[in-house]
Amino acid sequence: AQRLNGAVLTDMPPIIELNERAIESYGAATIAELLTALAPQTGGGRGRGGGGSVVLLNGQRVSGFAEIRDLPPEAIQRVQVLPEEVALQYGFSPDQRVVNFILKDNFSAVTVDLEGGAATAGDYLRSEQQATLVRIGKAGRINLSVQRQSVSSVLESNRGIVQRPGAAANAGDFRTLSPSTETYNFNAVANRKLSDRIGLTLNANYEDDRSTALLGLPAVVGPIPTALVRDTRVGRFGSGATLTGSAARWNWSVTGTYNRSISNTRIDRTLASTD
Repeated sequence: AQRLNGAVLTDMPPIIELNERAIESYGAATIAELLTALAPQTGGGRGRGGGGSVVLLNGQRVSGFAEIRDLPPEAIQRVQVLPEEVALQYGFSPDQRVVNFILKDNFSAVTVDLEGGAATAGDYLRSEQQATLVRIGKAGRINLSVQRQSVSSVLESNRGIVQRPGAAANAGDFRTLSPSTETYNFNAVANRKLSDRIGLTLNANYEDDRSTALLGLPAVVGPIPTALVRDTRVGRFGSGATLTGSAARWNWSVTGTYNRSISNTRIDRTLASTD
């Protein structure tokens, strides 16, 4: 029989192979969620622990998981889970199973995902919004994703925390049990076939993570009480490139990544009493 386009070139049969209907049955919104659902089947069976599974796309290595994480499961034609021995063929340790995602030849979609949550005790809200554009054709594919996540803070007064003796009656209004957070994530992937045997994939992503916590009242309280604040902001930039090709009986790939992270934290300091 003719080998499926994008399948791993190996004589070892897959341990598990999922078609489109089986993939839909998991109800996953992204490949990341699908991998989580498949974790019991993709974990190594050699009893040595090891790292996570090796992830391939159309039988080729990727520069990083960010390259494929936002692809919708609807774009996947088949999923193959292969034994640990296949990982050796791709330069990985033999205690990791291989998960190969085979994409459809022609696919286009715009997806919007909205999620929200709240605590049953109140005073806590969580929201997440994500928009993704995917286009897959014979010449390559484009994937753009924008995501925002936010979590509200929870104050000590929201949960009835007993304050220390001598503290102000409303001290719980100026100290957080959990900080408020806000995260923005942008991810872009472009893949093109340079020739019948060579393909190039470029990936760039940026994440902006912000957190604000209240640390209580200062030692000297003015006419209008103001809490001490700790603001944290972390910016992460990542990029990757993968060049793949084939020659005679050999398949080759060259991958490269660049990552940079910048973290800034501002903490208010209390003032000593001048009495």
